[in-house]
Amino acid sequence: MKKKVIKTNEMEQYLYPDNIANLDQFVEEVVKKNDGFVKMQYLNDDAETNPFFVHEDIRTVYVNFNNLTTIEEDEVMLMSDSEFEEQLAPFCYDICSGCAFDGNPETGCDRILRKRDKINILEESCFLYTDQDELEDIGDMSGLDYHPFDKDEGKIFQFPLSRSEDEDEDGDE
Repeated sequence: MKKKVIKTNEMEQYLYPDNIANLDQFVEEVVKKNDGFVKMQYLNDDAETNPFFVHEDIRTVYVNFNNLTTIEEDEVMLMSDSEFEEQLAPFCYDICSGCAFDGNPETGCDRILRKRDKINILEESCFLYTDQDELEDIGDMSGLDYHPFDKDEGKIFQFPLSRSEDEDEDGDE
């Protein structure tokens, strides 16, 4: 669902409070009348999927609008987890096709929803993308001379005590 939001300092985005429909009304009723913090619903963009946001990622925060340099109106798409996965699926199939990490739970590439912090929807790219051929070119790591887990177990040794500790043990000073 398309939703109008407040965008601050060209970065953070917040839902309008209840009963406020536009930026002029927000400034008039909230910013000008308040000398402190305003409780807002923050559209968390840790996954960098702007302008697509998930309901489940909305956080309640307090914002001091007196410390901001710009406030403007923007438009985002607000979706549920399932709607987001459905919308992101075509991008994932195109972007992830041929990636060595596709389907890997260790990289977070096993579910579409977990891929959203790696995929830039607007640029249709993934920072983690690694072609299967590129990964094979790295080669088998078993031929290396250094194998840290094949070595004997480490030995425990005691560090020499400092001079003052030696003196304390001997009873001096």
